[in-house]
Amino acid sequence: RADVADRDLSTLFWSSVALGAVVAGITWLASGFAAHVASATGMAPVLRLLSIKVLCDAAASVPTAILLRRFDFAVLALSTLAINIAAGVGALVLGMLGAGIWTLAAQQLAISIGTLLVVAIRARWLPSLTWRWSAQRSFLTFSTSVVSWQALDFLNRQLDRAIIGGAIGLTALGLYASGRRLNELLID
Repeated sequence: RADVADRDLSTLFWSSVALGAVVAGITWLASGFAAHVASATGMAPVLRLLSIKVLCDAAASVPTAILLRRFDFAVLALSTLAINIAAGVGALVLGMLGAGIWTLAAQQLAISIGTLLVVAIRARWLPSLTWRWSAQRSFLTFSTSVVSWQALDFLNRQLDRAIIGGAIGLTALGLYASGRRLNELLID
């Protein structure tokens, strides 16, 4: 839409955060089962930590959309690069200290938190404590298809990691995920 009122943005923000909280809660609750299926008992606490990432990503969605609507691509690109480099260096240090799989979880969480902070500050927008069904309804068709696509994309991007982690082990998964993240950074 060409015109989006602040109250509409607030509605979309709170809807995104609520959906993110539901997905984070499901991830938290299912982490024990997922660890059992993958025969990796150490995976459950890592998944619980990563559930926070889902909530951060949901909270960053509207400020990111605001920056995209303003064509502030340079800020998004440079901040993505800087955040990924900083998180990569932090992960490298944690890896050298022997943090194992926690290295990857910390890296992913740092990227999400860093992104949330940057886009929230650069968007210069704070949500109001309002939610309107009429605003939600007007975006429902579009947002349903976007959320569905994002869910399928997420599953597609994580399926190989689940297979590698379950079949070969968490150490191999860590190496694979680090290499894959470097490739994703270059593409972004």
